[in-house]
Amino acid sequence: MEENKEFDNKKLKELIDKSKDLMKDYLSRDSSELNILNIIGKAADEHNHSKILNTLFTKIHPKNGRDSFITLFLKKIGIENIDEDEFSVEREYRCDPYGQMDFKFESKNLCIVLEIKIYAEDGQNQLRRYEQYCLENKKDYKIFYLTLDGHKPSEQSIEGFENENKLECISFKEHILPWLEDCLKLVKDEEIKASFILQYISTLKNLIEEDKYKMAGLIEKTEDARAIAFLYEKVLKDEMQEILKNFLYGIGERIEKNKNVLEYIHFDNSIEDYYIEKTSGVPSIYFLLEKFEKDEKIYYFNFGIEVIKDGLIGCLGFYEYYEKNNENNYDWIKYEEMKNIDSYFFEKWDKKVRQLNRKDLKTFNAKWFYLLDSQRKKIYFNDISPSSRTLDLIDNVDREVEYLSKYITENIIEKLFNN
Repeated sequence: MEENKEFDNKKLKELIDKSKDLMKDYLSRDSSELNILNIIGKAADEHNHSKILNTLFTKIHPKNGRDSFITLFLKKIGIENIDEDEFSVEREYRCDPYGQMDFKFESKNLCIVLEIKIYAEDGQNQLRRYEQYCLENKKDYKIFYLTLDGHKPSEQSIEGFENENKLECISFKEHILPWLEDCLKLVKDEEIKASFILQYISTLKNLIEEDKYKMAGLIEKTEDARAIAFLYEKVLKDEMQEILKNFLYGIGERIEKNKNVLEYIHFDNSIEDYYIEKTSGVPSIYFLLEKFEKDEKIYYFNFGIEVIKDGLIGCLGFYEYYEKNNENNYDWIKYEEMKNIDSYFFEKWDKKVRQLNRKDLKTFNAKWFYLLDSQRKKIYFNDISPSSRTLDLIDNVDREVEYLSKYITENIIEKLFNN
C-alpha cells in the first residue's frame, strides 16, 4: 500500500509540473479570456449582458441599410413575418405587479419577452407572471428563456404556466453567438462596431468554454486521467474545503469579539461539507445583535454572511428561534412580516438598516448585499476553475479575513448601533 502511495505521489508531481508548463503556453495564446468584461470581473453580470444586447438592438445600425441587428435576432429565434411588422424594444420593462422583464419586443400583433439568466436563480413564478402580463395584453406572445446552455427554467419559475408552447429555451451558444457572427458580417468594414462585437463574442466564448484550451498531451492514458481526477476530488476539493472553513470561521471569531454581538452561530455541516455534499445547505455564519420575546416566542435581529452561487453576501434581517429534537433552530422571517409580529421591534431595526445608506441593498427573506474582497471583487466559492480568483485565497485567506472582518465591524455592526 505504501509503495502504491509513493508511486501515486510521484505521478501526481509529474502531472503538476507538466500542467504548469502547459498553463504557461496557454497564457501566451490569443485566448477568449482576453476580453474587457472578463478582465474587470463583470463577465457573468446579467445587467452588463442586458446593456450590451440593448446597444446591439437599438444603437448600432449597419451603414448599408440592410437587415438591422434586431431583425437578424428575431429571425434567429424563429419569429416569422418580421418584415411586415415594426418592433419596439424596451429594456428592463417594468410591468407591475408582474415584475421587470429583461427585454420586451412588441409589434401591433405580437409581444415577445426575453429573460436572461447567467448564474442568478429564477424568481418565484417569474415566467408565469410574465405570461400573465402577455395574456392581459391580448396579443399573441412568446417568452424566451436565454441561458448559457439552453437549460429549462426551474419549476418555481413556471408553476402554473398556461401555454407551454409559448415558452422556448434558447442559449448563448446556439443562438446568440451565431447571431453575433451574422451581425459582424454586416459591419466588417466598420472597425469600431466590429471590435465591439468581437469583444462580446470573446466574452461569450469564454463563458461557455467554446474556446476552451485543450491540454493536449497531458492525458496519455487511463492512469493519467485517474491521477488528475484524484487531484481534483481528493486534493483540490479538500484544500478549498479547508480554505472555506478558515475563511468563515476566521471572520466569525474576529467579529464575535465585538461588544454588540450577543451570540455568534454557525452551521458546521453546511460549511464543512460544501465541496463534498452540494445539498447540505448554504455555508453561513450569523451574529445575533438583539433578542426580542413575545407570546412565548423568541426573535432576533441578526447580521449573517452566506455563500451563495452568485457570490458572498451579507444579510440583515430577523430570525425566529425554537428548539426541536434537542437542537437549536433559527429560521428567517420574511423581512416585512416582522412588522406584523411587532411593529416597534421591526421599525427600530428597519430604520437602522435604512440609515446605513446602502444603495446596493436587495430584499429576499432579508435585506442583503454582496460582500467584496479587498480588491473590490466578488468571491465565487463555487468557481475553482484555473482562472478563478477564489484560488487566490489559498495564499491570501488571512488577508481577506482581516479585511472583511474590519469592513463588516466598522461599516455594518458599529454603524447599526451608532444610528
